Amino acid sequence: MSRNRSCSLDIRDLGMTAYAEAFKYQKELAAGRAAEKSGDCLILTEHFPTVTLGRSGSTADLCLPESELKMRGIDTVYVDRGGKATYHGPGQLVAYPIVKLKNQDLHAYLEKLLGSVKATLGVFGIDSEKQTGKPGLYVGDAKIMSVGIAVSQWVTYHGIALNVNNDPSSFNCIVPCGHPNQKMISMANILGHPLDIEQVKLEFIRQFSCRFEYFCDHNSERQAAR
Repeated sequence: MSRNRSCSLDIRDLGMTAYAEAFKYQKELAAGRAAEKSGDCLILTEHFPTVTLGRSGSTADLCLPESELKMRGIDTVYVDRGGKATYHGPGQLVAYPIVKLKNQDLHAYLEKLLGSVKATLGVFGIDSEKQTGKPGLYVGDAKIMSVGIAVSQWVTYHGIALNVNNDPSSFNCIVPCGHPNQKMISMANILGHPLDIEQVKLEFIRQFSCRFEYFCDHNSERQAAR
């Protein structure tokens, strides 16, 4: 998936969003990219508490009824990404690349996407690895990053969720990605202190831009969605 280094990447930092709002925005941008009305884009956000169920997910992946989740202030959203259940909440960095796969190589895209997160964690002194048969990145047996994507007309949407400052116990309301008793962990848990999520964002942008060969001015191209 070679690109010209002068190709620019549009960064859309949405701040805190409702999941449904960000999902709608992804679909709009992906449709525009497929129609060649816009270029590649990277959406960055944090979400209000939400459980999402992917294409292979079901209510069997919930440890509480949807009504109980709602009472606790947690939305449940059924989406068209791969995978089963995951949780989103404040303190978690979520990245949605809207990228046209010019050579239709989904495997290479996933490798570069996970490599971008792995390198970001490494800058903060955290070693992470993939596990056979399990999506995401792990520190020991604990999961620190979830991944689930979708592709339409060879344009990607959905993406990754990196646990930065969020409380891993929030995942207790689901069976994470279909793996019972899966331990979850955050960067803050590992390092023993909360992080400046803006610094984590900037490092991820740098690593993502490097691997996908984009030119990106981190200051001037970071912008609001609306």
